Amino acid sequence: MIEKTKRRFFAGHDIVDVKKAILAISLLAGFGLAGSLVVFCLLPDVYIVPFGDVSVDAVHIWSEFLGDDLDVRVKVLNTASFPPASFNFARRQFVTEKIADAVAQIRREILFKKPRTAFIGLLNHDMYPTTHDWRYCYALNFLEGERNRITVISTKRLTSTADDAEQVFTARLYKLLKRAIGFQLYGCGTTTNVDSVLYGPLLSVDDLDRMGMKY
Repeated sequence: MIEKTKRRFFAGHDIVDVKKAILAISLLAGFGLAGSLVVFCLLPDVYIVPFGDVSVDAVHIWSEFLGDDLDVRVKVLNTASFPPASFNFARRQFVTEKIADAVAQIRREILFKKPRTAFIGLLNHDMYPTTHDWRYCYALNFLEGERNRITVISTKRLTSTADDAEQVFTARLYKLLKRAIGFQLYGCGTTTNVDSVLYGPLLSVDDLDRMGMKY
């Protein structure tokens, strides 16, 4: 479904390119206070890490929508490989925490980043958490420890059989992405206000459909 979104292309750069660009700006600025502020402002607020067969082109479209909506800098990284032992063959699901650990490793490899940078891992396959007694999850927001400020989102169960299936999928995924940024970048908590994208707990896609788009 994620490949069916508008086919606009936004060119991305890998981690090495980002490092080189920031170092070049620092040199030109003379490593002074002004230069440091320039570098800091250019750093992304949010990184999205696509895994496996997630379309990078489609994620670039999502990143622009999020950037315009929230006035934040969103960076899409190159496709990441699934880490070893991240797939449970008995359950035929990926382990959410293993994906989060892979995102944490990618985060450690980024030389320059803002202290409150949010990281979102995105996959098309089904997943389940080992830290909760759940059969599956759409998304899991990690708020402490080595996985702090990391969210992992699965698109597998966001699809719909309705006539407006593409629009339903689009709204569901966008809500989860925006919700993750609320938790990880802005430090928001859940609310009982169903009109908010921070509404919780999310127990089904019905809850996801009912909740609003705004914070």
